[in-house]
Amino acid sequence: MSLTIIKNTITAAICIVLLAPLSGCVKDNFTVPSPGANINPTGIHSTMTIKEFKQRYYVPVLGKALPTLLTDSNVIIEGVINADDRSGNFYKTISLQDSTGGLQLKIAGTNLYYTYPIGRRVWIKTQGLYIFDYGGTLELGGYIDLSGTYPSVGGVALSNAPNSIITGEWGVPVKPIVTTINALNFANYVDMQSMLYEIDDVEFSPQDTAGYYVGNLSNELLKTSFNVILNDCAATPNSMSVRTSGYANFAMAQPAKGHGTILGIYSYYAYSSSGNTQLTIRDTTDVRFTNPQRCH
Repeated sequence: MSLTIIKNTITAAICIVLLAPLSGCVKDNFTVPSPGANINPTGIHSTMTIKEFKQRYYVPVLGKALPTLLTDSNVIIEGVINADDRSGNFYKTISLQDSTGGLQLKIAGTNLYYTYPIGRRVWIKTQGLYIFDYGGTLELGGYIDLSGTYPSVGGVALSNAPNSIITGEWGVPVKPIVTTINALNFANYVDMQSMLYEIDDVEFSPQDTAGYYVGNLSNELLKTSFNVILNDCAATPNSMSVRTSGYANFAMAQPAKGHGTILGIYSYYAYSSSGNTQLTIRDTTDVRFTNPQRCH
């Protein structure tokens, strides 16, 4: 066998094993983008915690008002990314948290996880950004979006993102906060939203395990979000919604049967017909139902 054939064979094998989940191998020198240098920048530090930022600037109005421009040049918040757009369930959005709280940041781009992966530390310079209350969940973005039925906040332009989002080390562990459905249902949603939680001894409703995360094919084609119901194993079950975007790459997967543990980002949406409390998984590995039996 010639050296050329050996080289091509090895390259093809590596491509299949390592790069198949991406767009495929078309060049020998294709490389997966990295988040960049795994170091923290010098000369930048947070000036307030996320909780302090919310207390000063976040006025919950449940989406009834326009996004508000932030003008204070001294406000810098720091957090670790707890959810990215790798699976598509967070679409053009990243979520970050510190020890005091969490928030979501909209960015006008896709494949954000190349630069902003889960576990990356970031500093957000809030001057020039807009703050918005999306039905009870705080969002930051780059402009006022009037294209829809109601005002919303549009994503930070990719060209401007490096000015507002300073990246640091990556691979930082994000430890979930262990909680219960009941605790989230009665939570102070302003303080607890957009953080990563773990809930044990839960299961999906039987009707949802017979369908898909986005309900049906029509929702997936229209990129419509959908809620399935999560119940705990209490004698009288407590329930909450698990939200899935039609853009998620697992949209047409079936919710797991059995019961066990689930991880996800908690949010609040005042206008939901299936409950205000919502959990969004990053991908299906957040659903860890190791017991094949249902608890009800």
